[in-house]
Amino acid sequence: MNTNWRGNFKAIEADLAALKEQTTQTVESHRERFALYRRAIHIFEDIVAMANARRQNLGSSLGRWRQLVEDAFAELGGAAEPCLKSLRHYDSCLYGPYLGVSDDGKAAHQFREAILNSPKSDVLGPQPPEVVGAALDAERLAAVGEVAVGPTEYRDIWLACQWSVLMTTNVGTRLNLRYFAVRPTLKIASDQLRHMSKKATAQLPELFAPFWRTPNGVPRPVTVFASFDRRVTYDHRLYLLGKLHHEVQTGRFCDPKVHKLGLLIDVGPGRKGVRTAQRHMGMAHSAGLREVAVRGQVTSGADDHISLPGLLNYFTVPCVRALMRTSQTKDINLTPKNLVDPDTVARQVWASLQVARGMGLALGKYGLFPLTLQEADRVMDLVQSWFSDWSAAPVCYVDLPIVGQEEIYTGAKLEQGMKCWLDVVAKHRIPVVLFDTAEKAKGRHLMKDSPSDPAGILREEQIHGIDRYASGLGIKALWAGGITLRQTLALGMLKVFGIYVTSAAAAKRPIKRSAGRDPSLAAEKRITYAGVRNAKLLLEVGFLITRLRELAQTTSARVLEQTALRLVKEAEAMPRADSRIRRKLHKLAVNAWVEHFKQTGQNRKSGTRPNTSTEPS
Repeated sequence: MNTNWRGNFKAIEADLAALKEQTTQTVESHRERFALYRRAIHIFEDIVAMANARRQNLGSSLGRWRQLVEDAFAELGGAAEPCLKSLRHYDSCLYGPYLGVSDDGKAAHQFREAILNSPKSDVLGPQPPEVVGAALDAERLAAVGEVAVGPTEYRDIWLACQWSVLMTTNVGTRLNLRYFAVRPTLKIASDQLRHMSKKATAQLPELFAPFWRTPNGVPRPVTVFASFDRRVTYDHRLYLLGKLHHEVQTGRFCDPKVHKLGLLIDVGPGRKGVRTAQRHMGMAHSAGLREVAVRGQVTSGADDHISLPGLLNYFTVPCVRALMRTSQTKDINLTPKNLVDPDTVARQVWASLQVARGMGLALGKYGLFPLTLQEADRVMDLVQSWFSDWSAAPVCYVDLPIVGQEEIYTGAKLEQGMKCWLDVVAKHRIPVVLFDTAEKAKGRHLMKDSPSDPAGILREEQIHGIDRYASGLGIKALWAGGITLRQTLALGMLKVFGIYVTSAAAAKRPIKRSAGRDPSLAAEKRITYAGVRNAKLLLEVGFLITRLRELAQTTSARVLEQTALRLVKEAEAMPRADSRIRRKLHKLAVNAWVEHFKQTGQNRKSGTRPNTSTEPS
């Protein structure tokens, strides 16, 4: 490794200046310019590698050359190459649960230093990020929760993390839906029955023609939907549907094997709308139809969320469940009028994830709301095929309904829905997922503080069950959503793959700069060195408590747990930079890590000798 980095930076700066003075830009000069920027990034990476080996922070040692590195990152639109190891490579069974903490880069240095002063780091010494097991999650903390970062935040996080800790992000909680074109519709105006029959029958060939006479002669599957004027009576609708269905079945102007007739209906809100839809499903069934599409009024609940999955845009959960039961009984495929185009949605997800990968991040999380399970299935399939060698993690928001084809999973059915969602994930061999909450502004959080906690969603034993179910499918599950320090300890004891915390590692600060444009934000959340250190310590300790019990060292495990609970109580009452309890817990954790690694034989395999010295007082 060339240690004359200042001289190398100076040479790059001179070459860039010379290229800038050229009056004519050529393909060769353009390539040379970007090659110089990549070389600057590589030199910076080498400097960082030397600093990490000595457990040093670069601080201000880059001097004026920092600007060159920043310019290179901005011009390249990210790192020189994607991250070598993604989060899927982390071994939580050996190194304990992974910890992610959200920040926009302003406190990234504090995060890095806090992580590298953990008991595990003291035992193992300098290690690559995939051993350290922590990541700064690139997020801006707005009143609504975590929101996306931009190029300057990515740059600041990339510079500050210095290849000591991983970097991740969430590219969006909800998707910007795109829909297919409106399905072919046969509009039937009110008239005498024989006139309605004649006009409707005459229109059918024209509607089916583009899908029958195709360029290659192979008919394209399609359903043409009949839509009646509201003045047409029930009996006339039933008669006309039967006659039109018979015309389609004759095959004179279409292929009845792939061409179908359906029914499009307008419904009102609530129970009255449910009865209307049920009556028309019965009508369609009697006429031999299998498809009914619904157009309705957006509910206030759907409007609050911008949109909801499937029929939840028009009806409440109990109403949709009633419609699902009827559709199953009548063998009707009931859908909204507009169908989501999952292939286009997936490509929008790809664009955001590709930015995260290009920025050198080890994981990109993407929300699938407001898709149904069937729509999410296709999106996950495509996204995974595009990021098979990187960690693109789909997110399941447990405070929002999971909508399947025959059931809506929420409330008492949530756990079943989470398993159904994991089954879809497993089908596509996706290695890492996240369970989180979306409506943080409403105070909902992942884990119940007590059985009667109305804001909490899942009990500890439910999380344990889902986590084990995911593990059995070969999936590493991450957990997030208002996790407290006490819950951090509990999740560590469950030996989950990893968690994300924000509030537990942050303190409120006065609003500054761009955050002031958020009209609902009263104060900023900013992670602190003490907050991150406590979260990392308690997560490690939770893992070690269970590990010591597995090794039949129950006394040591009991002392470790009692001390951890004392730190939790102290931190909840008045967080402080340091304390006697924290130092004691740190020493106990160091000893527990040494015992853990001795039992696993990790040091013999890696050739790394444990550093058994404890953290300085």
